[in-house]
Amino acid sequence: MAVRSGKSLKSITRRLPPAERKEQIVAAARRVFIRMGLNGARTRDIADEIGVTEATLYIYFKTKQELFQAAIVEPLQALIKLPSMKGVDFARAPSAQEKRKVCRAAVREIVTSMADVYPLLITAQFSDHESGTAVYNSDIYPILKEIGEAVNVGFSLADRRYAEFVAISTFGLSFSLVMHHHFTEAPLDIDEVTDKIAGLLLDGVSR
Repeated sequence: MAVRSGKSLKSITRRLPPAERKEQIVAAARRVFIRMGLNGARTRDIADEIGVTEATLYIYFKTKQELFQAAIVEPLQALIKLPSMKGVDFARAPSAQEKRKVCRAAVREIVTSMADVYPLLITAQFSDHESGTAVYNSDIYPILKEIGEAVNVGFSLADRRYAEFVAISTFGLSFSLVMHHHFTEAPLDIDEVTDKIAGLLLDGVSR
């Protein structure tokens, strides 16, 4: 039987308000970029993900790079801006036990957020060398420098480069452990991981 009005047998994409349609496109782009990477994904793939035409995408985004920015980089910026380790609170803590609590709380936030941003971080950093370099230098490294400054204040370190090394190491440990659990499909115990990283950080830096 013929389909009236030229409509396909598939359900027709519902008309959405512009803001809602843009949000839908961004969410679809995020899924496609995470699956296929920046170079592998096509605007056609993103359009197909939600059953719209490429022309619809271009109403909201001029290029695939703009979509990548909105879908991957901007959420990464929002999520990765973790509260820096409270160096002043750490320095003023009256006892070793209190210092450990402050440190552990900061590390836990890093680990928890890393579990959230991991797929975005992988996509932003490794989809394309040029964009990965830009994201690291403009969005990630400044956060590491902030954490390094907090470490410097908290531990009263004379060498700021060493404080930055501690910050990068903490970030790297969190990333590596989340990656390990992701690929081995082992459950991620955030409290256990937090205790191990905080222990390494405190025992190593305090020596």
